[in-house]
Amino acid sequence: MINFYCPLGQRPNGGHKVIYNAVEELNSLNINARVLHPIPNYRLKWFNSKAKVNSHKKIKSSEYFIIPEICLSLLDEYKILNHSKYSILVQNGYLYLGTENPRESIKKFYENADFIFCVSQDTLEVITMLFPDLSKKIILFEPLMTKFLAEKFDPVKMKIISYMPRKNPLYSDIVVNMLKLHLPKKWEIIAISGQPENKVIELLKKSSIFLSFSGLEGNPLPPLEAAILGNIVIGNHGNGAKSYWNEPLFIKVNQDDIKEYVKKTLEMIKQIDLDNNINSNYEDSRLDLISSLKERTSLATVISNLIASKQLNTSQLKEEVEYSYSISFYRYLSWRIRVKLKAKSNHSIL
Repeated sequence: MINFYCPLGQRPNGGHKVIYNAVEELNSLNINARVLHPIPNYRLKWFNSKAKVNSHKKIKSSEYFIIPEICLSLLDEYKILNHSKYSILVQNGYLYLGTENPRESIKKFYENADFIFCVSQDTLEVITMLFPDLSKKIILFEPLMTKFLAEKFDPVKMKIISYMPRKNPLYSDIVVNMLKLHLPKKWEIIAISGQPENKVIELLKKSSIFLSFSGLEGNPLPPLEAAILGNIVIGNHGNGAKSYWNEPLFIKVNQDDIKEYVKKTLEMIKQIDLDNNINSNYEDSRLDLISSLKERTSLATVISNLIASKQLNTSQLKEEVEYSYSISFYRYLSWRIRVKLKAKSNHSIL
């Protein structure tokens, strides 16, 4: 059994989606895997997935674990990192220390992991810089976009600008308010906030421009999803998306360059109004992006290949201890409170 640990939370989160997609794909390959939430029978509901989730309160030390980089300390509390074999899933290399992980033991966690799976080339480079002696166990994967690639949409778009306000809300609020003062008639700005995946897809199919307010990212999914569905993306790549952030489909603006956000967006609005559609250059760029995405190697594929080559053995790798672990909601809640308090005290450091 492979347990993919996943924190609680019903708000849209790209990291959670990556975990669920990996488990669902492994299940389809007849590999025994499940999402391990802190409480049994818990399932994310903001997007559809057939991934198996844990249904029991007990987990065994002989099982295998895939642990997000920010959750190592919680699993360490259960002594899982002492008694079980595991790999680390790094979805944001810039948070490798994180507020959740104690500074004194973070290197030990990485040294004892079988593999370190990194969600983008940029994340891989960050982790390799931090742990050059562990380079042989650092492996690249990238999120597959199968669902979005299968979507069809009308090439004649509506005069809609979409964005996600939870990404750097201060900057996004200022940009949106400045844009509203200069927005031509019939154009509107719509925030994508806390909506299920199917509604996000329908909005992105209609919108013409997507504003990206990424901070430091591992591999941000929203701008990629928007581009696949025919949006011109304006904004910051957060480093994690710089490998595909190419004009004309993606227009780079530094995170704190408010005036440039507004200027580039108004220029694109003018161009769309004159053409009344996205011209062939943008469509060619979108098709090139889609072609490159189809060549990506998913996390599930990486893991299944490691299992097939016997580099990763997920069964009975260590002697079974006499007890099993009980994932307690109250213990999890206590850990989250400590994390929040520590985040405030370490804010100046991070």
